[in-house]
Amino acid sequence: MECSKGSVNSACECWKLKDTGGISEFKSPCSSTNCIYAYIRAGHTSFEQYKIQIENLYRFASTKVVKKLLTSLELKPSKVKIIHKGPCFISFRSSEDRDQAVTKLNGYVFKGLTLKVRTARPAADPALLKRAQEADETNNTPVEKRARIDEMESESSQNPVNPIDLVAPLWRLAYNPDQIQAKQETALSHLAKLRSTVRKVNTFRYCNTCLRTGFMSSKSIRLAEEFCPINRSPVETGYRNKAEFTIGQDGEGKSK
Repeated sequence: MECSKGSVNSACECWKLKDTGGISEFKSPCSSTNCIYAYIRAGHTSFEQYKIQIENLYRFASTKVVKKLLTSLELKPSKVKIIHKGPCFISFRSSEDRDQAVTKLNGYVFKGLTLKVRTARPAADPALLKRAQEADETNNTPVEKRARIDEMESESSQNPVNPIDLVAPLWRLAYNPDQIQAKQETALSHLAKLRSTVRKVNTFRYCNTCLRTGFMSSKSIRLAEEFCPINRSPVETGYRNKAEFTIGQDGEGKSK
């Protein structure tokens, strides 16, 4: 039974066997259009089906060193890939070249280590492999868990987020004093984190203003409103955001 385009064939379980055994257990790709090895049957240029795996290779071996070894043994590799702290994979252009490499390399002593060589499975199509794993996870999810997930998704769709809560999260509070107090607490919280960070990185003397006000005093002085006052808006209804930035004060103390 073949799966339709865009779905995952439940009868195709090649992806479950991708990490088991060598090529001896690997048959040609199944008839499923979504088999993780379908690219081999499709005729795409690839030599993944003629691949071997080398284990017990010395840890500092590089691709250049491995290619030099293969050349010395009159082997004709197509691609060499070394996995960090793992095996080495070598692809060939034909089954004859692959079998010849297994015969010559298996048991070969290289850098004082005896190589262990076997045929390897082709690499799986990453996109199809991910889809198969996700489909299997969905099918194996307990009924109770799926019901809870469906219920949560249903509640989410029935109770959409109010965009006003995203733009003006304090709009439900009275401006004075609730919004002012909430903003004051947030500002002092950030200021306390800033003071803590400065204490960790500054090993020199603090400025006179910081010491005089007690902001960077050696004693843990609780931050109060005077350290970071909130300027109240004269307009409490409607759109009151300023259309320009306040970058500071001039010599006369006026905001600019």
